[in-house]
Amino acid sequence: LVAVAGKLLLAGGYVFGRDGMLPLCLNEAAKGIKPFTCLPVCDGRFLYAATAKGIEGHDLSDATFSTYTGNYGVRLVRCDTKTLWQMPEKAKPTAMIMAGNRLYVTLPKKVLALTPKPGEAAPEIAWQTETGGTPSELAAADGKLFVTTREGRVLCFGGTATQTRNWPRELTKLSPAPRWE
Repeated sequence: LVAVAGKLLLAGGYVFGRDGMLPLCLNEAAKGIKPFTCLPVCDGRFLYAATAKGIEGHDLSDATFSTYTGNYGVRLVRCDTKTLWQMPEKAKPTAMIMAGNRLYVTLPKKVLALTPKPGEAAPEIAWQTETGGTPSELAAADGKLFVTTREGRVLCFGGTATQTRNWPRELTKLSPAPRWE
């Protein structure tokens, strides 16, 4: 659950209005909920969201909110934002994080580092790499990007080239369960 600009709460891949917890529709052209493939990222003014069609950048500085009734009588809140850019992507993003001036996005078996530009231009891909698995979570600390995969790997990326190191997981045989008599 994340509060964004005091107006939005993000939960479970959907955006909700803070007042009344009604689902939000971020796309002014579509009347319906737009599910996200992972939690959106906000840097205070800009919201970066991943949908089934790709990655989008939205300007929240002049966002307007209105309530309407959608399909099956469901009350929704429409959040009209200025869509700055859309970057089509065939694979669904699985995680995003903003660190410094970069937006890191994971796709199945890949990590992208995007550099959002001011204005409406799509971001540049600063670098990308294969992960050898399906990324599930991201963390950034001490100038490094940490990626965990669903297969149980932890990857660390830094700003300087280093020799790749691999520490295999050690399997320890567990003692048998105690017998209860």
